[in-house]
Amino acid sequence: MDYQGLNQLFDNLNKSIPEVNLISILTVDGLPILSSQQEDDNTDSLSALTALMCNCADRIAGCFEPAGLNGAVVSFNDQNYTVIKLSKDYALGIKTPTSIEHAWLMQRVRQLVQTTPAAFN
Repeated sequence: MDYQGLNQLFDNLNKSIPEVNLISILTVDGLPILSSQQEDDNTDSLSALTALMCNCADRIAGCFEPAGLNGAVVSFNDQNYTVIKLSKDYALGIKTPTSIEHAWLMQRVRQLVQTTPAAFN
């Protein structure tokens, strides 16, 4: 996996979706997990592994955080998943995306992924 390409995708997401304020992207391809920034706990790792084990790609990942929706899982193939974690405001349920907002976010993510193929080679 091209980590430079993945970082480019992360930058593009932050620039293109300012309303959501993405704070981290994790990838799961087997065991390795890449995060855009260090986390103090293992919540993100557990979320990513849960997504992989439950095969819940393209579903709202609200189960990751009981307080509110804090992530969306996007599937690129059978082995690779990206967990996109939303800002702390979303995670705490201060602003929980509606289903329409979530659909819009997922559409934007897919568009950006398609225009940043180097991240997933």
